[in-house]
Amino acid sequence: MELLVVSTALVGLMGLIMYAGERRALGLRATYDQALASGSRAQASIAGRVYYTYIRQGSITLSDEQAMVNDLTAMGDEVSQYSQTEPELINA
Repeated sequence: MELLVVSTALVGLMGLIMYAGERRALGLRATYDQALASGSRAQASIAGRVYYTYIRQGSITLSDEQAMVNDLTAMGDEVSQYSQTEPELINA
């Protein structure tokens, strides 16, 4: 009986830890998305590395690096697109 209670408590604790980890990952992803939207490559690069390091538990993969490069490249296209069409938004 004691073993069942301890096992149930451990499973519940593991579920709580996993939930907290998922919430943290979602928060880091939101920060990365905000950094991408801000137009700051430096902020986006740092936020991306923090996010991918967290979800990979300390080790960024080549796929993660490529995803960040793609995101930063797309961000550059969006910034240059705005600078060509509406320069007053960039200089404001």
